[in-house]
Amino acid sequence: MLDITICVPSLRTDNLVKFYNSLVESVGQYTFELIIVTPNDLSDEIKQLSYVKTVVDQGCPTRCVQIGANEGCGKLFNFGTDDGIFVKNALKDAIDFYNENCSVKDVVITKYT
Repeated sequence: MLDITICVPSLRTDNLVKFYNSLVESVGQYTFELIIVTPNDLSDEIKQLSYVKTVVDQGCPTRCVQIGANEGCGKLFNFGTDDGIFVKNALKDAIDFYNENCSVKDVVITKYT
């Protein structure tokens, strides 16, 4: 099982490489998958990235996040926006905090810009 699933609903697919790179820097040593829910075609660069799944859907962003949550296999779940990036080590710190202090019913908020 992966440590965390990240879902991003995306209309602005040209931002996804920057989003993915910020995810790599944010998650640290933890394993992850990125689920992109979009009605658009993705660039070859995105298609070749490791740990990326794509779901085609034309719904609103909240619906896309729900669809992505059903597709994920991570122990934890988070989502982002395609015009944002994750802060370096923010997900790592959040996962560390969760593992040390939380139970299955707890929620941890993360930082992104």
